[in-house]
Amino acid sequence: ETDGIESPLEGDVIVPGQALLNPHPGNRAWKALVMGHKAEYDARPYGTKGEIARKIVRAVRAASGRFLTKDEGTGLWRDIGDEKARVRTCAAFRDIKNIWSLLNEYQALA
Repeated sequence: ETDGIESPLEGDVIVPGQALLNPHPGNRAWKALVMGHKAEYDARPYGTKGEIARKIVRAVRAASGRFLTKDEGTGLWRDIGDEKARVRTCAAFRDIKNIWSLLNEYQALA
């Protein structure tokens, strides 16, 4: 898709910024996959966590989803590719851990 993508489809994951918080349907499905694999991801040794993220990227792609970012210059969307999608998925696991830590700290203060 060298000409770019005019608009995301329902199964696409929008990746700029806090992708976990994006209400787009594809992001909600991706977040559910991340949450569903969190225990497995946390249990893995450091060097093997990426395989869980690759499994999630493959699942999104198998459902015809793409990982998209918007080119502000053209206004079109482009797929970031599997490696950047894997990196973003690993970051989502860390984001969840950080969110839970903040919630626990907040609850301790209440």
